[in-house]
Formats: sequence, C-alpha cells, structure tokens
Amino acid sequence: MSYFYQEVGRNIRFYRKLRNLTQADLGGRINFDQSYVGKIERGEINVSLETVEKIADSLQIIPNQLFENKQKLKSEAERVHLEKINLMLTGKTSKELKHIQHIVKEILLLQECEKGSQ
Repeated sequence: MSYFYQEVGRNIRFYRKLRNLTQADLGGRINFDQSYVGKIERGEINVSLETVEKIADSLQIIPNQLFENKQKLKSEAERVHLEKINLMLTGKTSKELKHIQHIVKEILLLQECEKGSQ
C-alpha cells in the first residue's frame, strides 16, 4: 500500500491507543472485525471515507486529524502530550480558552525568567 494509507493507519493507531482502546474495542464500535482494524492500521487496505468518518467519530476526533502528517512533531511523547492537552480543552468556551491561554503564557514567561537567572 502507499505511504498515505500507512500514515492514516498510524494516526488511527495513535488515537486508538491514546484512548486506551484495543483493536477489538475499536472494531466493535464501528462494526468491523479486529483483524480488519489491524489491516487498516498497517495501511494494507483502502478505506472509504465513510469508514474514516466512523473511525473518527468513535475516537472522538474530526476526520481530517487522521490525514495529518504527524512527523512534524519532535517525538511520539510530545504528540501524546499535545493531544491530551487538546482533549482537556475540548468543549471549553471561548472565554475559558482565553483564560487558559493567559495562564499558559504566564507559566512560559516564568520558565524563561528561571532559565535566564541560572
């Protein structure tokens, strides 16, 4: 299969594991066999957009997240931390997000000050 299908498969595996789901769990949610989910994750088969949408819904993400090139991030650990932060922020109001952004900015400024004083 092409690199594209492998990348989509890796992203599915990433989000599935992030939510502590097995292939069987995900398969049950989308009415597919565990072995079929494994083939999708390995990029061995073409999946329809309908299947991508079912998978994304069951993983509580938007479908285009499965098409993103995650190699831009420095490490898998960084990717996990950023996705966990994203999950925590989901559903927050604009006002709450603005407040959180301010807090994060202050924390980062404090870290920079601490680095400068060492």
